[in-house]
Amino acid sequence: MFSMWIQMRKSLTISTNCRNKIKNAMVNEDKEEEEIFKRLSEETPIFIFISDFAWFLNTVYESEFEMSGFLENIIEKGRLHNIYFFANIKMEDASDASFRDLYELFVAHKAGIHFGGNVGENRIFNYDSVPYQEQSEVLKPGIGYTAGVMPQDVKKIVIPLARR
Repeated sequence: MFSMWIQMRKSLTISTNCRNKIKNAMVNEDKEEEEIFKRLSEETPIFIFISDFAWFLNTVYESEFEMSGFLENIIEKGRLHNIYFFANIKMEDASDASFRDLYELFVAHKAGIHFGGNVGENRIFNYDSVPYQEQSEVLKPGIGYTAGVMPQDVKKIVIPLARR
């Protein structure tokens, strides 16, 4: 596991250093965020999927390696870098994880998908625009609600073949 972490950190460090140089040069030229993002979108996107965010946070903060500061920095300052993190967390694990800085940085964007239903219990996203009687419904596998900053960002979605 830790050899994988060392390789991932090395690759991310190289990628973020290169992307930081591009971003900083464009910021110094007073370029707009849209233009910076367009340029950084030319870089190969990096997608990191975390299947159990609570476990991942414990591993990051309890590791003998310095992992937390590095990841906190990427999530906090890596905006526009074309690096994307996706994580799964069970609502019952969220309260134990919520005291970690990395968790707070991760959920601060308030964007994601809640699967399984019972969105009224979700303390990360705002589902006030979902009708009250639907907020407690249990949903079939593969059905969820997107979330975003604005109420109109909430959409019900279906992931085909999710049960397979």
